[in-house]
Amino acid sequence: MDEEASGRGAVHGHECNDAHDDDAHEEGEGPEGATEVLVSPDMRHACVRVHIGGGEGEQEAALQALDGARHYLRRQLAGRLSLFRVPALHFEADLSLETETRVEQLLKRIAEVGLGQVQLVNGG
Repeated sequence: MDEEASGRGAVHGHECNDAHDDDAHEEGEGPEGATEVLVSPDMRHACVRVHIGGGEGEQEAALQALDGARHYLRRQLAGRLSLFRVPALHFEADLSLETETRVEQLLKRIAEVGLGQVQLVNGG
């Protein structure tokens, strides 16, 4: 992705969060915000990665709700951004925060007890 498209992604992420804040759900429900927006070079598609709290069922429900509202959100972005073409929005859960937390937990355990004694099993 070129530098210009990457910069546009940052703008879209900010606007996506603002559009969500304007129509916010009750606290604790649904997505907590866009963490990254990847825009295709031709500006036709944008993959919006969102941090979603809660369990797997809540995450799936939030993604379905966002998918159902994608046309509305795209119209909101069209009114806020000065672009020739507003990209079609595609949503996916951003799992990097959970992965990052897990890696930090493992590193902390390694530091505490030593590498030989840490079991690298899921949830372990």
